[in-house]
Amino acid sequence: MIDDLTNLSNCNQDDNRDSIYNNPSNEVKKSFIHDTQATKLQKTEEKERVVKDIREQINFINFTQQYCIGFIDIINSTQETAKITDPKKLRKYYSLFLNSMSAILHQYNGKIVKNSGDNLFFYFPKTSSVENKYALREVFDCINLMIKSNTALNLELLQDGLPRIDYRISMDYGMVEVALGANNKEVDLFGSVVNECAKINSLSKCNGLSIGKGLYKVLIESGFSKEFDLKENKVSLNKTSDNLLSFYTILDKRLEETEKDKQDIISSSSNTQSFTNGIRHPAEDSLNRTYKILLIDDDEDILYTFRSLLRKEKYSVEAFSSPIEALKHITEKKSHDYDLVVMDIRMPEVSGIKLFYMLKAVDPYMKILFVTALDLVGEFVEALPEIKMSEIMRKPLSEEQFISQIKKKLSQDGN
Repeated sequence: MIDDLTNLSNCNQDDNRDSIYNNPSNEVKKSFIHDTQATKLQKTEEKERVVKDIREQINFINFTQQYCIGFIDIINSTQETAKITDPKKLRKYYSLFLNSMSAILHQYNGKIVKNSGDNLFFYFPKTSSVENKYALREVFDCINLMIKSNTALNLELLQDGLPRIDYRISMDYGMVEVALGANNKEVDLFGSVVNECAKINSLSKCNGLSIGKGLYKVLIESGFSKEFDLKENKVSLNKTSDNLLSFYTILDKRLEETEKDKQDIISSSSNTQSFTNGIRHPAEDSLNRTYKILLIDDDEDILYTFRSLLRKEKYSVEAFSSPIEALKHITEKKSHDYDLVVMDIRMPEVSGIKLFYMLKAVDPYMKILFVTALDLVGEFVEALPEIKMSEIMRKPLSEEQFISQIKKKLSQDGN
């Protein structure tokens, strides 16, 4: 095993010392050179094997999951941009829209799937469990801010002499196919709910939100529906009435702005260099919070040790010796609300590297740390820029070092 390279190297050193005592002087040099070359060759072959192993294991993966998905699309962008003759202003027009909406999505744990210039396709990874009420509330808080931001966004466009931007937002909830390719580390989503949500978007009101039947059902069952005015719409997709698209126009009652609210938005926008700079993170109560950590390692002894150390620090810990079972736990049980995943790299069923990309497909914002005795850590980081050196803990490490790294990762913003 790679984890035993250090011990293997020590054995080679012992063999070399024996040859010094047992061979004549001229033979000692030959033996030393031979052993040194053999060690270098072994390390080179090991490096090539590890890098090859990395590339082979990051193949196309896909699985089904339910999410809240959405589209936001600029209305009449082709006609509006035809008025802009300066290429720099044209880029500014699109970048203001895309950057502001992207920033809002990021603040509320949304993830962009595709960017087509005048529209965004996005989803909320943490909504895979309908029982996660906080994640559902984040969705509507996010859309609320997207709609309210129209005032500040157009003020900035006006200051730059650019046409105003109006947009439509559509959202739905349902089962999608989640795909992640070897050459494209980004997640892609497919399914009928995606197609229907795209159709609904073209029927949505200007600077408003429409939702599909799936999200309507989730909204009713969650108890949040009292915060919204909902109106059902049915539109024929052909000349007959046998193919009706049903969706709901939704108005967030919290969006009813007073004149003071509007002036506050304009004031906050004019006091900053950019509208996106004024976007705030959603408030979270982090006091007295128990962090949840998922451990994955095929070595039962190491698993027991790490679990004991973390529980001693009052963390909530789940542990799996099988990476496949850990992945099932994440995807099937919708238990991906972990604050941190700690796992080995070399595991027999699924390598930690492949599992890394699978987990990131489930939740792009998931925090992950590796623990390994692998000598060729640099080669991993070089071959996989998505993984940072700071995310790899080298064995052996003391209890203090282990806990210190855990606390450091948990305290970091983002993933």
